Amino acid sequence: MDLEERFKGADQIAVPDLWRDIVSRPATEPMSLPSAWRRFGIAVFSLLLATAVIAWSLVAGLGRLSGPVMVGAPGPGEITRYHVDGPPQPLTVGEGAAWVSVGSEGVVSLWRIDARTGQVMDLPEIRGAVWVAAGEGAAWATCNAKVCGGRAVLRLDPSSGSIFQTVPLPAHVWQITVGLGAVWVTTDDGLVKIDPSTEVATTVSTGGFDLVGTGGDGIWVSTTRTAGLFRIDPGTGTITATVSFPDPCTMDATDRVVFVASCDGGAHAGVGHDELMALDARTGEILYRVPLEMNGQMREANGILWVAGNDPVQSEFIRILRLDPSTGAPVADPVEVRRGPVRYSTKSMFAPHVFFATGEDSLWVTDFGSGEVIRLGLPVAASQPDPRCLSKDDPRYIGCEQALEVAARESGRGDISKATAKLVTRSSPTSGTPLTMWEVTYHGVLIVPHGRESGCLIGDWVVTIDAKTGRYMAEGTNAVQTPAACPTLASPTVDMG
Repeated sequence: MDLEERFKGADQIAVPDLWRDIVSRPATEPMSLPSAWRRFGIAVFSLLLATAVIAWSLVAGLGRLSGPVMVGAPGPGEITRYHVDGPPQPLTVGEGAAWVSVGSEGVVSLWRIDARTGQVMDLPEIRGAVWVAAGEGAAWATCNAKVCGGRAVLRLDPSSGSIFQTVPLPAHVWQITVGLGAVWVTTDDGLVKIDPSTEVATTVSTGGFDLVGTGGDGIWVSTTRTAGLFRIDPGTGTITATVSFPDPCTMDATDRVVFVASCDGGAHAGVGHDELMALDARTGEILYRVPLEMNGQMREANGILWVAGNDPVQSEFIRILRLDPSTGAPVADPVEVRRGPVRYSTKSMFAPHVFFATGEDSLWVTDFGSGEVIRLGLPVAASQPDPRCLSKDDPRYIGCEQALEVAARESGRGDISKATAKLVTRSSPTSGTPLTMWEVTYHGVLIVPHGRESGCLIGDWVVTIDAKTGRYMAEGTNAVQTPAACPTLASPTVDMG
C-alpha cells in the first residue's frame, strides 16, 4: 500500500474545540479563567491533537494547497481565499496585513497575509502567540506560553513579522487593542497600558477584565466579576461609567458608539435569541438593545455594523449580517460566503466559531474547517448613514440633519462635524408632559466661565431642538471635567459669562 492510499481521508482531521468545555464549567469551580461565561477571547481557541498533527504532516507532504497571489484589494463583493497550514482562529487586520493565529504543529503559530501582494507567510519565530492587534507602527501579539516567552506582549515588525521587542507583563494576558496612542491589554491583574514610544507597561486599573476596546476618548472593558462593561479614564484609571449586560461575549468600540452582544442564545434573559446593545461611547448611555438573529464577532465599517458567524440554517455557509449602527436593524440581506472543502473538524456538536476583522477595504473571516482565511471586498452599501446621527429619522419628526443645522444656527456653534444628534423623550419642566426632542451634543468643548481662562472646564455642550417643530429650545452643559490647566483648544469655546 503506497503512502497516499494509507493516509487517504486523513485530511479531515479532528480538532478539539474547547469552547463547550469552558461553558460547562460551574462558576464556583477553581479555574485560571477569569470567568465561567463564554469568553470570546479564549473559549474558541483550539489546539490540534498530537496524533492529528502527525497525520496532517504526512498528508501535507503529498500535496499542499497553494495560496492565491493577488495584487490590491478585491473589488466589491469579490472573494479571495488564503490557505494556511491549520485551522485559523483569532484574526486582525492592520499595518498592511492580516494577522491570524493558526493551530498547527501542536502549538499556535502566527501567520501574516500581505494585504497588497497576497503573500501568505508563516512566522516560525513566533509560536504560542494568540491574539494580535495592529497600530502605532507595529503588530502586537499576546503571549502566555513558554515557547514565546510567557506572560508578555510581543512587538512585531509590521512588514516581516519578526520580533522587535518583548514587553513582559506580571499576570496572565487576555485581550489586546491599540488606540488613543497606546496599546491596551487586559490581564488577571487588570488593565495595562503599553507606551509604544518607550515600550513601558503600566497597570492603569485593577480588576477582572476581558474584552477591551477604545471609544469616546475612553477604554471600554468587559468585566468578569459583575457581568457588564466599564468605561475607564485612560489617564487616571477611574471607572467613569458602568453598564450591566449579563453575557458580554463580543464587543466593538468606535469613537461614538460601543457595541456589545451576547452569545449564549438568550439564556441570560430567558429568551430564545441573543442580544445586541449599543452605548454612547462617551457617557455609557444605552442607545438601544435589540434581538440579534445569530452571535458572532462584529465590526463597524463603511457606515454598516457587520456581524459574522455560522449560518444558522445552511452549515456550508458563513453568514455576515448588515445592520444599521444607529438602530441595530438590518439594512440589507446578509452576505453569504461558501466555506471551502473540510480539512479539519471538531469533536463538538457545535460548529467552530468564525473570527472576523475589517481593513484594507475588505471583510476578513476565518473558515476553521478548510484552513482558509477568506477576504471579501467591501460590498457597496445602499446608503451611508450620517455618523453624526445616533437615531434613525422618524417620519413624525424633523430629520437629524435638519436638527444639526438648527443647532448650529441658533447656538452660534458653527462647526458641527464632530457633533452628534439623537432623538430623546424628556418631561416638560413646566407641564410635566413628555416631549420628543433632538439632543445635539458638541463633544470636548472648552468652557470659559465669565470670559476668563482660569477655572475653565471641558465638557459636552448640548443643544435641544423640538423634534416636531424644529424650534430651538435650550442649551447647556453636562459631563463636565476640570482640567489641570486650561488648554488652548481648536474646538469651539463657550463663554459662560
